[in-house]
Amino acid sequence: MKPIEQARADLNAAEAADPGWEKFELVLRTGIKLKAVMVKKGLTLAKTKCPRCEGVESLHGRLVVGSAAGRHRSSGGAFRMWCDTCPDIRMME
Repeated sequence: MKPIEQARADLNAAEAADPGWEKFELVLRTGIKLKAVMVKKGLTLAKTKCPRCEGVESLHGRLVVGSAAGRHRSSGGAFRMWCDTCPDIRMME
């Protein structure tokens, strides 16, 4: 195996072993799905089940639209997501 291929393999193994990446991926995927549903249905506020703690309607999403959204207007609006019970499930766009 060439040195550059070995370095890539080591990096991929290190990223796969890091639990922070799993949490990052969970938050990002959840945020993308929630925003897509909110934009499609035309909602500015939504509550749903948190994928981590399974709390009923503990995950909140807020979509800011119109001139207040600023540069995010073209993507449907500025987005914020948070969970009432999980301190590490939150995201702002």
